Amino acid sequence: MLAAASNTAITSTPAELNILDGATVVVGEINALDLGSTAVGNAIASKAVVLDSNKDFTGIRNLTATGTVAFGSISDGTITATAFVDEDDMSSTVQLLFLHSNQLKRMLTAK
Repeated sequence: MLAAASNTAITSTPAELNILDGATVVVGEINALDLGSTAVGNAIASKAVVLDSNKDFTGIRNLTATGTVAFGSISDGTITATAFVDEDDMSSTVQLLFLHSNQLKRMLTAK
């Protein structure tokens, strides 16, 4: 069944329209995916997160996670940390490690 008469030209082929067959999406979901070619790998408010070809993504202001986050290293651009430790004597030779909060308390109260 065709919609009411309209002056809007339909430029899609039957094959292009059939791609949507069975899709259960709403306009807001389609708009969230409408990133444009320059947005891949870059954050855009209210849009989907799409990694670039290197699996990189840039521009998230705040990111909150629940559960465990696995990482190879964490960097703020100046400092890179590769591990979290809980050592009593801080004998590690790694240049920068994050102290577990309980370890920091023990070190501060021991003095």
